[in-house]
Amino acid sequence: GDLPGSGSYNLQLHRPYHRALLRMLYRAAERFHLSPTEVFIVNSEEPFHHGTKKKDGTWEVPKEGEVSLSFNLERCLDSSMFKGLDRDFDSVIKRFYKATRHQLNEKKAVPVFARWHDLDGLQGQGVLLKALSSDFVLSLPDLRVFAATSQLAKPKCLVNLLPSILREPGWYYVAQGMYSTTTECVSCRTQLQQLINFRTGNPTGHYKLDLENRAELAVAEMLKLLDKWEVLMDKKLDRPDISAVANRSHARNVHYQGKPVQNKLLAFADWKLPTHDKLELDYCSSFGPPNFAKALAWPAFYELLGVAHNPLCDPAVKVQALKRQSDRFFLTSRQLRELIGIFESPVHRIELCVTFFNRIMDPENSKQYRGRLETFADLLTFSRRIGVARSFPYIQMEFEQFHLSLNFHDERVCMSTLLAISTREDPGYIRNPMYILPDGTIE
Repeated sequence: GDLPGSGSYNLQLHRPYHRALLRMLYRAAERFHLSPTEVFIVNSEEPFHHGTKKKDGTWEVPKEGEVSLSFNLERCLDSSMFKGLDRDFDSVIKRFYKATRHQLNEKKAVPVFARWHDLDGLQGQGVLLKALSSDFVLSLPDLRVFAATSQLAKPKCLVNLLPSILREPGWYYVAQGMYSTTTECVSCRTQLQQLINFRTGNPTGHYKLDLENRAELAVAEMLKLLDKWEVLMDKKLDRPDISAVANRSHARNVHYQGKPVQNKLLAFADWKLPTHDKLELDYCSSFGPPNFAKALAWPAFYELLGVAHNPLCDPAVKVQALKRQSDRFFLTSRQLRELIGIFESPVHRIELCVTFFNRIMDPENSKQYRGRLETFADLLTFSRRIGVARSFPYIQMEFEQFHLSLNFHDERVCMSTLLAISTREDPGYIRNPMYILPDGTIE
């Protein structure tokens, strides 16, 4: 569904359930250290006066009338608890989930564990498991208790609850030691692969997600949150909009059930995420290497290259291994050129160029690795996965070939850039231009 808390609410305040929901929303605003007037946008025509907080900590809310409210999630992400986290995506996710999900403190843990034990082997255990996986943030010891209660339910428990574990260093690794058998390990890791491979330090890449799988749904939820966060950062830093459909989203080529999702009025972060069927998208972060970053030293790089040359390992496995480590080091354009040169398949070369696009220390030398994409079709595929405006050769564009679809906002930006440069230099520098109408007619 939506990111926790976000969305619109139509409340009939004479109904106890709706008043309880309003109190929950007030408490959600408090967890972001904000008052209701700062978080809620009142959509009703009639004026609405928010409730007041009593000395015992409970909220006194109106008992009559109706109100339509929108929870301003962007204002929450702009609160003091996220100050200074510009590119620290991991901390953004942790703090957001701690603020919007329940935690099993000592008072709550014992009755929840007891209820989990009572439901062992019963259908109701699946209902509780679903609630725990979507509404709670758990610790590694919590997961250990749930998994140890029932050997029969352990695989389902690990697959559904591991996404709720905070991404602390080493916790995912330790959790992999809870499997009882090799078969159980292989089965669970297959379902958890997308979650384990996901890197908050470098989320740029291509994603094919089965939303019925709780682990892959969790990856989609984190991408939505990161997209919302990066849109906010772009506005703060006054960056131009170079998204595909002029909605500032960093998600591109988003397809659900094979149909496009985004439009100018609906960004990926605001789309209501279903819990079934397939979602496919490309994501490209706007954050490159920080000022203090240094490229991988050449001796270490040649050691990496030697391991990647191993002929006994399947190329697809090598690519996955490199993607899982991509947030740990930076490369120069020349190093990326040498790295992708050991792969024969254009698919693997494009995948690595996309993965390391934001890890390149000298983007002005991008021609060095772009030259390894041997056909123009490969180069176009790479550009449209990253974003044509992001991968546009603003420096050294001589002898470049362009194919721009004016249906997309970022490609129209590139067209304007080309025309502006040619006007200042020489209109004759653009050679053999061709304009193709939607029906295929060439003007």
